[in-house]
Amino acid sequence: MSYQDSTLSSEARAEHLLSLMTLEEKVGQLVQLFGWKTYRREGSGVALDEAFKEAAERGGIGSLYGVLRADPWTEVMLATGLSPREGAETINAIEHSRLGIPILFGEECSHGEFEIQIGRHAQDVQSAVLTVLEKE
Repeated sequence: MSYQDSTLSSEARAEHLLSLMTLEEKVGQLVQLFGWKTYRREGSGVALDEAFKEAAERGGIGSLYGVLRADPWTEVMLATGLSPREGAETINAIEHSRLGIPILFGEECSHGEFEIQIGRHAQDVQSAVLTVLEKE
């Protein structure tokens, strides 16, 4: 039996996978690290942090938050962060644990800026509509 056998039921596959996982791997599924701390720039390339690689190999990581993030809070800027190509290569390099369990990646847009712009635009549209109606 193999947890990778798609002809088996989800329950049987999950039970088999759990039986193969160490306690550290099971607990690791609950761990989410800051993604921007998992790599460093080395010349024109990117290298994964050794502590991160060891934790990933042991299965001690379930998800990463903000691998592609660049902002003042993380102290990662566009010049020091990952280009789109480097981001894809880095994520591909750390995508799975020892048993092939995918590491989840979480990203987000800047807080509020998008919503503020939508609100401003909606207010402008509403003002324009009211101006047209007042003239009619």
